Amino acid sequence: PGSGPGGGSGGGSGGVSGGQAPSETPVGYYGGTAVVLLTDGEDTGGPDPREVADLASTAGVRVDPIGLGTPQGTVLQVDGFSVATALDEPALRQIAKTTGGTYWSAADAGSLAAVYDSIELAWHVRTVPHEVTSLVAGLAALLLLAGVATTVVREGRVV
Repeated sequence: PGSGPGGGSGGGSGGVSGGQAPSETPVGYYGGTAVVLLTDGEDTGGPDPREVADLASTAGVRVDPIGLGTPQGTVLQVDGFSVATALDEPALRQIAKTTGGTYWSAADAGSLAAVYDSIELAWHVRTVPHEVTSLVAGLAALLLLAGVATTVVREGRVV
């Protein structure tokens, strides 16, 4: 999927459908979301991959690109067409850096299996301490004042 006679793996489309530029795509926030991108990284048209990476970063999406192939490249046969492709590691490393992801390289099926075993897709939970002493002290002061007010109303004086 994504490969075609136009060359490359379609990695340049960045997942933005309908030919929309990234700036036209509505952005929400999807913190904690991760995308594993399998591509050679070759830009064959469509939105600029750097802009799409910026969009993903803004949306809180981490992208972990897996670079398939080698920088020297190869020629693939796809649906009767010869397609020349080469790994663009600098572009994939930049996507990973921009989105807080990790770049992985897989030159063959064996190294791809090793990447699958190594890649971390689990949620990372971090504890953020919040100081609550002032809230507890404020509540205690309010209760004390309420008690004093109740005593003044019932007894006419502070006991």
